[in-house]
Amino acid sequence: MVVLAGDNAQARQLIGEMHARGIPLHAIVVLTGSFRAPRRRGWIATARRKIVFRLRRRRVFREWCARVIGTGELNDAQVLRDLRRLEPDWIVLGGLGILSEETIGTARRGVLNAHPALLPWVRGNGVVGHSLARGIPIGATVHYVDRSIDTGAIIDRRLLPVRPGAVPLQELERDAGRLAVRMMADTVEAILRTGEAPPAATQPVRYPLVRWPDAEGRRALRALADAGRAHELYATWEPFCPGGTVPPDRFAPP
Repeated sequence: MVVLAGDNAQARQLIGEMHARGIPLHAIVVLTGSFRAPRRRGWIATARRKIVFRLRRRRVFREWCARVIGTGELNDAQVLRDLRRLEPDWIVLGGLGILSEETIGTARRGVLNAHPALLPWVRGNGVVGHSLARGIPIGATVHYVDRSIDTGAIIDRRLLPVRPGAVPLQELERDAGRLAVRMMADTVEAILRTGEAPPAATQPVRYPLVRWPDAEGRRALRALADAGRAHELYATWEPFCPGGTVPPDRFAPP
């Protein structure tokens, strides 16, 4: 089990959760950037990132796993070399973008991602607020990674319980992220306990991607959260989702 992560809070939260549960990791591979950036400003930012990782961040990651590897840019030759040397059965993603087929292929059994929204309905970025706009409750999904964006087969989907009334969008985003972390840790625990690949349901439809909203769009999404939209959607879906789990055969809103 190898974690491929960015040097960011999301990745540290995920790895910290797995460590707290006693989940053994073979290695943590952290992206620190590449000096092949086309502009001088990119080169300087990469140098700063690599220095911070070596002097500070590496020690943090080593509290969770003895083998910590600082690597290059996502999907570049250095990342591929480092992953191939490790020969992972499974790769767990922590706060990264789109993987190439070559990167996915370095894992013998699969690559796993946790997404802070319910797939297939809301994929892309800024997904918590866009869930409210699309009439989809707040939740999270663990899925296999394929070459496209958030389209891999679904392993687990759960609703986020939301209290009645106004709940700030930032709080919903934080709680959805935490739910995604717990679900990923649950999935990894199950794999290590059983030795089996978790069953998954293929996404039968590909909904349009959402993007980070601009300032005006963000205000509109915050207004939906302040109006209590998150609880309304949760209350509508919860009766159809035993124990808060969205059934694997449900691909249409109730």
